[in-house]
Formats: sequence, C-alpha cells, structure tokens
Amino acid sequence: MPSIINYNRRVHVHERPLSILDLVTEFNPDNSGSIVIPDGQRLWAWKAKKGLNKQQKLIDSVFYGFPIPSIILNKKRNSRNLEIYDGRHRVETLWRFYNDGFKWEDHLFSELSVEDQRVFCERTLPATITQNATNEQLADMFIRLNAGVPLKDSDLLWARRDMSLVRQTRELVCNNERLSAALGGLDLSARPDLANWTALTAGLSTQNAGNMTTSFVRLAGDPGLGLEMDVDAVYVRTALNAFCDLLEEANTMFPVLQSQQRKFKKVGKVAAFYFSEWMAAEDKSLVQAKWLAILGRLRSGGQVAKAMSAALNTTGAQNLTTTKIQQTLDQVNAYLAGVLPVVALDNDDDDDDESD
Repeated sequence: MPSIINYNRRVHVHERPLSILDLVTEFNPDNSGSIVIPDGQRLWAWKAKKGLNKQQKLIDSVFYGFPIPSIILNKKRNSRNLEIYDGRHRVETLWRFYNDGFKWEDHLFSELSVEDQRVFCERTLPATITQNATNEQLADMFIRLNAGVPLKDSDLLWARRDMSLVRQTRELVCNNERLSAALGGLDLSARPDLANWTALTAGLSTQNAGNMTTSFVRLAGDPGLGLEMDVDAVYVRTALNAFCDLLEEANTMFPVLQSQQRKFKKVGKVAAFYFSEWMAAEDKSLVQAKWLAILGRLRSGGQVAKAMSAALNTTGAQNLTTTKIQQTLDQVNAYLAGVLPVVALDNDDDDDDESD
C-alpha cells in the first residue's frame, strides 16, 4: 500500500532536553544571545508581587524536581538563532534568577552554595525545536502540546498571534500606553486579556459593536471577521482615542482607585455599548457627555451605582450581538429617562478576566 502521509504537512522537529545553564548562557532579554525573543512577543508580564511569586515557584520547581512544561523554539531559514515561540517567561525567569534578578528562599543565586548552584544549572527542561515551521504549524503545535489542558479563547488567539487580526490587535491595543494609563496603569499585554482586546479591535474595525465577542470561534469564523481580516488601523486608533478621552475625563471628575478603573477594560462592561452609540452618532460630543454621566453613576457607590450597573447587565462578552447590545441600550435609556426601574443583579462579564 502506498504512503498516505502528506509530506508537505510534516513539521521538522527535534526534541531534546536543554540544561538551564545552556539556556541562561544562550539567552539574554536584549536578544544578544542565540536564543531570542521574536518581534511582536508580548512584554514581560510577571510583574509586582504576583509575578514575583510565579518566578519563585518556577525556581522552586527547578530545585525540587517538579515537572516544568516544554518550551518551543523555532529556527528560521538562514538564521543561527532560535526564536522562543512558547516559554518566554520560563526562560527569562531562569535567566533573571541566574543573574541575581530576584531571591528564592531569601537568597540570590550568587549566595547559594556551589552544590545548590550545580543542581540549578544541571536541571534540564524539555524543548521542542522546530525548523522553519510556519505560523499555522506553530499554532497547531501549541494546541496539541496542551491537549487535555482547558485552553481559553485568549490561549487559542495567542497561538495565532501572528495572524492579521491578532497581530494588529497587539500593535494597536496591547502597546497603547494612553489606554493603559486611562485604565489605571493596566498591563495590556497580559495573555488572558487578549480575547478582550481582539474583540475590541474586531468591533471597531468593522464598525459593528456586535462583533465585540471574546469567542475564538466567532472571531475566527463569523461572517465579516476571521483572523486574516484587514484591520482599519486609522479608525481603530481614532475610536480608542475617544474612549481614552472618556476614561480620562471620568478619572478626573469621578476619581476611584486604580483597581476600579481597571474594571472598565471589559468590552461587556461599558465599551461595547459606548462604542455602539459613538460609531453611529453624528454629534459624538453628545455621546461623550452621556457616557461620562453613566460612568459617574457607576462610580458613585450605593444604590445609584448598583442600579446603573444592573441596567448594563449582559450575558457576557462571548455572546454579545448587535441585537443584545441594542436591548441593553434600550434598558439603559429607559432607566436614565426614569421610565424603567432596574432591579436585575449585576452579572459582570467574567470572560477571560485574569491577570498574568
């Protein structure tokens, strides 16, 4: 029987363990080594106390023999470098500890005994090294390696981060310093929020807030969307600037803690409804004034805030549609007009709401 293997689909893979010493001597965050961070990778996300705890737990796993997930490295044609496709934070954490970037068990690496340093340096990590793998092959590899692990929409989008919609989302939103500041210094590069930002970009680019869904299936396959869609970058930037104007004015007029500012990152909280009216309005200043008053109510505390939040109640950003957005806007407008007393509980959108 002839072979049924499609050799055009075969990925050239070499799997082998790499010692930590090899990793930390070949890697440098400034990309001066042979193991490099490719262009477009997210920024360092393991920050503050929570991030330090993640780094220390990884070092703990090194010393006490706990399993450490495989890293994926890809070697491109005509390049001597290996690009980190998955595992950047693991590799950089090892490098940071080796270079006295933080303490484990209240000791820097240079303060450890020779024996403990040896244990660290000789520990190996499983590595999958590919040769000239395409972006789609790398994405498929990421998903297969994580088979059995519940992957979220943001994980599936991260695996396809070089496709047009996701790549431009990272450029337009994840690198937007003004938006980050307006949301209380939020780290926009955290992977769990990627579906939220992709939803925002998709809805703005298509000028349809009903497309602000965090569902990977819908983002990848709904008519008019798709991960290869051409993004209207100019329009997205204009809309994001208007949203920043709104948030900045609210932060000035109705100041709250940064943690409360960050709640407005979710497209199903305010953004989808605000943008639905902003995109359709001829006089956008009226929309800005209306939603500034709404933000004021949401930040006022007490029954007023609860009632306003209940008026904005949704079923979650995965399920946002044009019809559902309009239903919510009708309810908001009825409440603001004093026609409809809202008694529903606030069912805040929890889709992909984690901090990395």
